[in-house]
Amino acid sequence: MTVLLFEKGEQVGGLWGSEYRDGFIFDHGVHGLYAAGPEMESTVAGMKRIAGDIFVEADKKTEILFRGRLVRYPLQPGQFFTAYGAEGLLWALTLVMARLRVAVTGEGWMRNFRDYAVGNFGPLLYRIYFEPYLKKVWGIDPVRLDLESVARRVKRIRIRTFLQQQLQHALGMKGRQTYDGLQPLRIVYPRHGAQRVVDAIRERAEEKGARILCGAEVTGLRFENGRYTVTVSGKAGAGGVTARAVVSTLPIPDLLGLLCPRPDGVMEETIRSLRYRALRLLNIMLDCERVFAAQWTYFQGGEFSFSRINEYKNLSPDFCPPGKTGLSIEFNCDVGDRLWSMPDGELFDLAVRELDQPVGRRRDIGGIVRARHRGYFSARFAHAYPLMETGTAAHLERALAFLSGFPRLRSIGRQGRFRYMNGDECFGEAAAAAAELKREVKR
Repeated sequence: MTVLLFEKGEQVGGLWGSEYRDGFIFDHGVHGLYAAGPEMESTVAGMKRIAGDIFVEADKKTEILFRGRLVRYPLQPGQFFTAYGAEGLLWALTLVMARLRVAVTGEGWMRNFRDYAVGNFGPLLYRIYFEPYLKKVWGIDPVRLDLESVARRVKRIRIRTFLQQQLQHALGMKGRQTYDGLQPLRIVYPRHGAQRVVDAIRERAEEKGARILCGAEVTGLRFENGRYTVTVSGKAGAGGVTARAVVSTLPIPDLLGLLCPRPDGVMEETIRSLRYRALRLLNIMLDCERVFAAQWTYFQGGEFSFSRINEYKNLSPDFCPPGKTGLSIEFNCDVGDRLWSMPDGELFDLAVRELDQPVGRRRDIGGIVRARHRGYFSARFAHAYPLMETGTAAHLERALAFLSGFPRLRSIGRQGRFRYMNGDECFGEAAAAAAELKREVKR
């Protein structure tokens, strides 16, 4: 098939991309290959074959600042005793009681993520752990978050495993902590940034005859007489092409707005209801060896405006010049709000002031960043996370049903499916869509 790709930005990849500054590499968020299930292993192997030997394997080292301590993230049951003493014992007891209640009553009463968290972790952990963090990340009360979509990212703690861990700690026995989560404890990561993977795939595609045009924004999509007319504007001017098949990674509301025949009034309501949470990254280049022990550190409390700090050097030393490191600070926000609009200098000052607060046992992080930075810059992503509120699932189903009425049209990826997906899942879905369209076009 003859393939033409229109990319609005100046480089392909979208969120799966990197910024390169003065020998430093900053990814657009953490983009490891997790191979979270057997169905993803072949996808990861295929990406390795295409991209070559540009990956490292690393154990995940993730911490969260919670109640004044830096502890392993996700929060491990065994840490309730060792890190928080009698207070942790109370959390543990309420967690066990909550799980026993669910075992007796079932889950039929759960209507939103607050119900899910209270039912599986207890009201105390919900109030002090989940509620403030989720409000910061999603910008809404967790009672408005859809049950299934968010629960996919927050797995239950198994009671048997939990009790075994508590007994081991009480008896002084050593045992490896486990967590019933989505992702394994070991990941594959591009040693020179996520962008190198995309560039390798682009090079292979162009070798096979694909044309890729950057700085080209799609402004219209009309289906007529069995073919699509795609109109485009950009630095090369305006124009259009016809195509038998279309693959879109646009946010679903944008794709629906481009389509002709136009959606009706009911679909217009759906377009307004499918919202995304934005992300702003503050990338700081530092003249020091290392700041954090973990690859990424979560900041759960409301005293911090940001939710996570990534230190990519702890994944691969190739992300920074020798003797240097970089921090990428994540601010969850909405397009146009205070955090989204703040000048880079003010955002840097805000982050440093907040890092002057104790971070675990450390009180020096703000001072290190203030004194040792060699520069900083920010990056904005308007459609970073699909916002699944209660009721959104019905709108999403309506949107996907409408799109399914267009032959040989695929809406894929995190934005195009309105679904939280890791990178390996996105690449796997793209490969599947290409294979399906090839069969349909041949017919």
